[in-house]
Amino acid sequence: MKRQSPLLTAALCIAALSMTACDRDILPGADLEMSGFVTCSTNDNGHIIMIEDDMGQKFTVNDSRYVLGRNTKSRRICTYVIGQDSSAAIRSLYIPKCNAATDIGSIEQERHIFDPVGIESAYIGGGYLNVVMTIMTHDETSYRQHYLEAVRLDSADSLVISFIHNANGDVPVYSKKMYFCIPLSAYSLQKNDAVFLKYRNYSEEDCCLKYVYR
Repeated sequence: MKRQSPLLTAALCIAALSMTACDRDILPGADLEMSGFVTCSTNDNGHIIMIEDDMGQKFTVNDSRYVLGRNTKSRRICTYVIGQDSSAAIRSLYIPKCNAATDIGSIEQERHIFDPVGIESAYIGGGYLNVVMTIMTHDETSYRQHYLEAVRLDSADSLVISFIHNANGDVPVYSKKMYFCIPLSAYSLQKNDAVFLKYRNYSEEDCCLKYVYR
């Protein structure tokens, strides 16, 4: 079983989801562009008034373009520019799949299909297991015929997450990114507990990644 080192995992997370500077030199006092998973807080109108990154940094937002649930917190993938006053101007907003993992025992055996996936990065932050995944499809739209679901595998003493993936015979030509935020609040995890992510990659290797809950 292939295991990925913590240092390599951290490097992948930083490369995929940490801050990305604009296509210019960042000067002291200049605005900074960021991109990654965030938690959005909304007001009575459903407008975003604050975003919080997974390092606990909060930025105020004044933007009425997006209407989410009223007075809620929700996960998004956001590209935003931080101003010198700790405000954030949203450039783009994307909704990841944000569902608890389904217990594998509650899913019919015939649906236990684990076609390959690629894990570009994964980390625990904001109370979630955040995953950037790639699946291979025939073109930019055929990914819609794929079935993807986060599942919890049977384990007596650990939280083990995997993904049922049924590609329905799709031809692997085009790489499509998929984003998941799996809430961990339901699992009574304690500090330093291990969370495992198991999957089969496109080299037909069974992989197991380990993360520590903080």
